[in-house]
Amino acid sequence: MFDLNIKFLFYILKVAILSLSTLFSFVSYSDNKTLSVAIPTEDYAPFIIIKNEHVSGLLVDPLRLAAQKIGVKLIFKFLPEKRSQEMLSRHLIDARIDSSTWVKNSEAYLWSEPIVLIEEVFIYHKNSITNFETNEALNGAEIVTHFGYSYPNLQVLMKNKLINRKDYSSGLEMLSSLIRPIDGVNRAAVMNKEVALRIIKNTPKLKNIFLFSKRVVGSASLQFQFAKNKGLEITVNQLNTEFKKIKEAKLIGKQL
Repeated sequence: MFDLNIKFLFYILKVAILSLSTLFSFVSYSDNKTLSVAIPTEDYAPFIIIKNEHVSGLLVDPLRLAAQKIGVKLIFKFLPEKRSQEMLSRHLIDARIDSSTWVKNSEAYLWSEPIVLIEEVFIYHKNSITNFETNEALNGAEIVTHFGYSYPNLQVLMKNKLINRKDYSSGLEMLSSLIRPIDGVNRAAVMNKEVALRIIKNTPKLKNIFLFSKRVVGSASLQFQFAKNKGLEITVNQLNTEFKKIKEAKLIGKQL
């Protein structure tokens, strides 16, 4: 009987310790919250601007402001696209940048409010024999793309081998690959026009070479994609409340 009471007391003590641990971890989470956010290893200006490892831009600034409002510390981790996808799926980071319209299993993640709308167009050499405005004009073309990025509106053309995809690891590499036309090959890059213009402005060898299609290849709202768990769900809801306030104050799309 005595041994039974001792075992029962140990059981009660164990439950109490576990309960206190849970409580303290919740308090710690609430009082000292941090978010590890993956950032691409290259500029995506004006949306993501990296200067001396400081991150800013039209996409990042609203996150900084919202996080500050709810007392969350941001830890930015510079990661290649594919690596960030893998780490988020394994819950090794809290968030990365993407669009729910580009992710097949988007319901497996938590998402921020849409932050900025981006449109991608075809960028091609001024001496190109086509303007890439129609699917017929794309037939047999080599389309220069960013490694790790998805292009839903071009997927059918790629699958049917009407166009050939060629990946590069940065926007600068993509545009540089188009400097010298290849005889008999139609070539164009898919990129946001503002991003391309920033790269061209800062790269003398790229100036006065390219034209931009009127055709929009694809558009999507960039968001922050979060790992899905109960702790982060609270934080994401709080961030989204602040994002809505920032939108109402018309601060989205401005350098803060």
